[in-house]
Amino acid sequence: MKNKSRRKSFAVISLIIIIVIALLFTCQIKFGSINIPRIAYAIVTVNTNKNNYVIIKDSNKITNKNSEKRFFENPKKVIISTPNGNYKLNDYAKENGYNITDEQGSLITVEKDGKTEEVNVSIIRYYSLWKWY
Repeated sequence: MKNKSRRKSFAVISLIIIIVIALLFTCQIKFGSINIPRIAYAIVTVNTNKNNYVIIKDSNKITNKNSEKRFFENPKKVIISTPNGNYKLNDYAKENGYNITDEQGSLITVEKDGKTEEVNVSIIRYYSLWKWY
């Protein structure tokens, strides 16, 4: 009897560990951060219209890198915004002193103080995700 209960508890603990690892991996890939409480707070806050946007991650490192490494590169800044288009990246850029210099589909190039950054914008039903590279 003890052997069966140990196997069950081991299986449950293993399953929980696998789910947690999968959740952390998914958050890192999708949002560039593993701060799950902050991501959940941002999505809820934006969807309840308490704020127009919430900054999930801001590393303040502005460097120009080769675009060939883009797929594996972590974003420097990640912002979740309202999904309905009431508050757009253009509004955020104007408020924070950025100039939009180029738009190519979902990739927008912005400039501030002579430094160029690229923002990847993706919009789904529940939020708009802005990843700054």
